[in-house]
Amino acid sequence: MLDEQLARCGVEGFFRKYYGVVGRKEHDSVNPFMRGSAGGKRIEARTFDRVAGREVSVEIGRGQATQLCAISFIEKESRKVLHDIPLNPKMTLEELRVAYDHCQITTPCDVALASHPHEREWIEPLIQQAWPNATFSEGTLMSNVIERPVLKFQVTERYHRAFAKLGFHYFLSQFSRFTGREGCFADIRQFIAEDIDDSQGRASSFITERKTPLLSTIANGLTPPDGWRAHVIAAEIRPGGCVAHVQMFITCDWKSPIRTIVLARSEAFTSLEAAGHLFLYHSDEKQDGYAGEAKALPVMPI
Repeated sequence: MLDEQLARCGVEGFFRKYYGVVGRKEHDSVNPFMRGSAGGKRIEARTFDRVAGREVSVEIGRGQATQLCAISFIEKESRKVLHDIPLNPKMTLEELRVAYDHCQITTPCDVALASHPHEREWIEPLIQQAWPNATFSEGTLMSNVIERPVLKFQVTERYHRAFAKLGFHYFLSQFSRFTGREGCFADIRQFIAEDIDDSQGRASSFITERKTPLLSTIANGLTPPDGWRAHVIAAEIRPGGCVAHVQMFITCDWKSPIRTIVLARSEAFTSLEAAGHLFLYHSDEKQDGYAGEAKALPVMPI
């Protein structure tokens, strides 16, 4: 469940969709703009459409923004979208009613339906079951000229714990003399395993943002080339403890944050050791069934 929220609900979920990254064939295909996962909310993306004269909700995939199939509730005075209810062909009447009740609409709103013509054949019967007096106009499709969308992410503590899990497992894979059951790792194990609602308090005790770049080329002021997409993960043993670093979706367009996970604090750690790997996505489609290639990095503890 931790991995699901990380892959679908945070900014990493957006980049997976934006770049067309897909999971394994046996995994369910989830559109993060339509629904959330593992307690995290769906990704919301809205922009002002000059042709429609109001905010519209969009989904973004493979670098393109398209109109989100949804019912939008628009505040009459400000013309801002207060709530969206994404629609899909498998949606039931009960699911629609639950989604509407969850909106808790208390201010006067206009209602707009965003859909493509071929979707109306299943949308209209669904809406009329919920609101028998509803009528439908022809509507307008989103224009091709839109402002840059504003994205909204809502995650829980599971999102932060997923980074801790990722860093901890990588550390153990690189330093095989540790099993992870040692007493010095008791706190990080508890943080990863316990599911409680405290997204800020506990996470800040284990995860900080590193300012020093992990890659030497970026540290020297160079920008990744256009189309270059990669993740970096590293781990260090230092006097007094050990840490892991995770940086996802490094691109020429985005300065992705580097999360440093404190795995253990103990005076028993006295050496300086480090390991790191770069996962670089292929520039085109999958090659030999793989989306990219992992390479060990030459590392130096800092």
